[in-house]
Amino acid sequence: MDLGLVVEFINQHGYLALFSSFYVCLLGLPIPNEILVMTGGMISTTDHFNPILTFLIIYLTVILNASILYVIGRRGGNRIVQRLEKYEKINRNVQRSSTYMNRYGAYAAALCYGVPIMRHFIPFIMGTYRVSYLTFARYSYIAAFIWTLTLFLIGRYFGSKMDTIGQNLYHIGLIILVILLALFLVKAVRRYFRQKDFNF
Repeated sequence: MDLGLVVEFINQHGYLALFSSFYVCLLGLPIPNEILVMTGGMISTTDHFNPILTFLIIYLTVILNASILYVIGRRGGNRIVQRLEKYEKINRNVQRSSTYMNRYGAYAAALCYGVPIMRHFIPFIMGTYRVSYLTFARYSYIAAFIWTLTLFLIGRYFGSKMDTIGQNLYHIGLIILVILLALFLVKAVRRYFRQKDFNF
């Protein structure tokens, strides 16, 4: 999806278009979430949009998407996971999210916002693990607020460099994901050898 078309649609149709566009794009369309939220910050500099209201609408779309994924996981997560196991890429992301949950528990909801892809899977996994909604909301909504506000302000005040900053943040997030997975792998290997009574 062309981000320029999204911006044009929002400028033409106002706040309702802002909400609907961000809601759809944040579901996982091929636009980095970081760049999308920064675009909202850039849009808020125009005369047509109030910056506070613009931010609140974007924040609402972020937590609404997370909440819907949580509810889906809570209602039918186990069945969905079983069906997705045959899709290697999706199954791999689900397994990574499960690893986050096993290691960090409810803190995973907060940690995931800095990591691309995981921010979509962690709420679903939390629902599947039947973490209470209040616990999910406490960690997820606060982290989402900080994440959204930071990117929104970057877009608002550094809009001319938004693409470069957004791509760098996205790549940094992917690097963090790889590092975390490597650490998890090392820990799993160490645990395996310890169970086998090998010195490692």
